[in-house]
Amino acid sequence: NNGKFSVRSAYKVAVEITSEDSAGAASDDSRLRRFWKGLWQLNIPHKVRHFAWRACRDTLPTKENLVRRKVLNDGVCELCNSGLESSCHLFWECSRAREVWDSLKLFNIPPSIHFSSFMDLLWFGAVEAEWDSTLIEKVVMLAWAIWSSRNERRNGGVMKSAKRLGSDALEYLAEYQESVAVPKQRRDVQPEVWKPPPRGLFKLNVDGAVFADQRAAGVGALIRDEEGNVIGALSKKILAPLKAVEIEAKAVEVGLQFAKDLSVQEFILEGDSLLVINALKDLSPPPSSVAAI
Repeated sequence: NNGKFSVRSAYKVAVEITSEDSAGAASDDSRLRRFWKGLWQLNIPHKVRHFAWRACRDTLPTKENLVRRKVLNDGVCELCNSGLESSCHLFWECSRAREVWDSLKLFNIPPSIHFSSFMDLLWFGAVEAEWDSTLIEKVVMLAWAIWSSRNERRNGGVMKSAKRLGSDALEYLAEYQESVAVPKQRRDVQPEVWKPPPRGLFKLNVDGAVFADQRAAGVGALIRDEEGNVIGALSKKILAPLKAVEIEAKAVEVGLQFAKDLSVQEFILEGDSLLVINALKDLSPPPSSVAAI
């Protein structure tokens, strides 16, 4: 009646509607189990899944919770200086959070709907609005970014703009999903057969590999002509714990320099990082971590 959505109110309505049918309550319990199962199956970094679990259980050290535990006396949100910093306020009602959501326009929730907690927001999207897992993953990543930015601000860090905060979070998600998808693709998909370039051109193939146990990475480049003859080959070890997208971008940089050293000018570049290739083709902005490259 007051326009405020909560899992408790949704559950109560469901039980009242099906009060004469005991299967109704069991069905709602099943939805709750599916909600938690879906949360732990999201394709996001484990630390972000753990954050979402804590946020849904309202165990994050928000100022509201710290005041309740008598750790703090002041519970006012430091991002907007208005309202008690609860999980509901921090991730939905705060003007800072609204700027982040509005800058990306991922979903359209009527302004008349208010939430009592972060779990209510996520439940509304996952269960009531039936968002697909891709959208839920983005929402959780953005909530994690808001929380991380809030902590950095409290520790004296510089606060990013809402647009930059959102784009960095989604970029991090894309990098993570690409990195975990590579092993599966290599197991399930048959390797592509090398195709020669058109007459008069060369083909430059580049690749990168991360050696996590050695805190190192490696890059390789191979240049062949239209008949498949090797013009030049290069491999290089890099003693730095680079991310997958960073080492793929480094492989492109090393490969291009290698082609220049061999005076190879007319060639086709091939690599297996869609993020890097799309950035080179100006189809999407480059990830911030490799923009300089």
